[in-house]
Amino acid sequence: MNLNIIGYDGTGKTTLAKNLVDQFNQKLKIAEYYRPGQARYNFVLALKVWGNNNRVLICDRGYYDSAIVMMPDFLVKSDIFVRIIFKLMHFFLPGFDKVFLLDASYETICKRKKELTLKEYEKRARLYKLLEKIVPVIRINAELDKAEVEKLVIDEIDYDLLEQKKLSDSGLYGVSHKYSNQKHVIIEEAQRAYKETLKLLQKLNKNFEFVLFKAHKDQAYVGHDIDVLFKNEQDFGNFRKELKQLGWKQKKVSKIKFWDNCNEKYKEIWRYKSKGEFVTVHLHQQISWRGVIYIDKEKVFVNKKKQLVHDIEFDTSSDEDALLIQVAHIIFEVHKLRMIDLLHLIYLLERVDGKKLLKRTEDYHWQVAYKTFFKFLKAKKYVNGIYPVNIKLNQLFKARIHKLWLDLISLRLNTVGYDIFSYSLDAIMLYIFKPLRRFNILKRE
Repeated sequence: MNLNIIGYDGTGKTTLAKNLVDQFNQKLKIAEYYRPGQARYNFVLALKVWGNNNRVLICDRGYYDSAIVMMPDFLVKSDIFVRIIFKLMHFFLPGFDKVFLLDASYETICKRKKELTLKEYEKRARLYKLLEKIVPVIRINAELDKAEVEKLVIDEIDYDLLEQKKLSDSGLYGVSHKYSNQKHVIIEEAQRAYKETLKLLQKLNKNFEFVLFKAHKDQAYVGHDIDVLFKNEQDFGNFRKELKQLGWKQKKVSKIKFWDNCNEKYKEIWRYKSKGEFVTVHLHQQISWRGVIYIDKEKVFVNKKKQLVHDIEFDTSSDEDALLIQVAHIIFEVHKLRMIDLLHLIYLLERVDGKKLLKRTEDYHWQVAYKTFFKFLKAKKYVNGIYPVNIKLNQLFKARIHKLWLDLISLRLNTVGYDIFSYSLDAIMLYIFKPLRRFNILKRE
């Protein structure tokens, strides 16, 4: 049986989920926690796998809540579009046996958590009503006492069905927290540590010049890292010294220094552990992947804008630069289109003419890669509702070979070396490691 608890922040979703675990553990002895780690879409696979094996899952938040929170404002106005999204999710994604909506007034929520604005509350209230027309949602009054809320939810659960689905004392009972960073850490701890880090960055921003990038305006919950781009090498060096004095530690990808320098020449990863929760900050000297620069950082600083990131103001990349960064990240690192990428692209393309940015990609010879991505986007391979959508290997190969050739004939020999290293390493990952992991020949630790 799959149970989903959705609702506004501050209505007690996580508390309810944990209490249900205790209740079911007493009656059925099948309580064991599951959390997806940094793989943000594992919980969708868990729904399918556990459902097929007669196992039980409680999902705190889940894909309905994620779609509601991430949905751009201009799409919310279209009932038809919103219903299509919900219908696609309802029919194509693994389903829930029960969906509970914890509902409360704006005044009550503000007393518990002050982060939610009235505009955001009204947006989500409207979307929850539309969701109820597609999915059989059970609305629970979250203004009641916690014990009463728990009783109302339990009364709606068929214990006989749960008993039938119990496997044994070794069976699984899961609580999935989307976007939690580390196993055995609840989402509130992740959010707390993440916001504390943002406050630290805001304080340090007075002494060091940097911008945040890949800071999605429409990102629903906390990410597992923060990307910081520095204007000059001196600020980069002094900033890392400051982090070291504050107890942060640099995370090495490899014990071999030469490999680290080749793999990420312009990037360092720093981590800090706060009450069991790791927060990661990526320090960048350039916007690059595997040592290959794709975007002129000087222009990023010229075009920077002020933006609230979880209610804290920072200098961030402009919409134009954000679009370039998003496309380069998809083509040259992740090689696939994820749901959050699509939503962010929709937001950016409403504000930016993607064709006008083609000229800027010529500075670093990746114009074919840029065109390839928009051909992929135009083909609408992502509309079947199954994510992530992989970009075809022949498209990736064509885009990279063209860049390598232009770097070669323009005598950018240093860049050519990193091109060859980067593309060879990606080829090994795409053609060898991923297929081996798919067939469980090579398992990730």
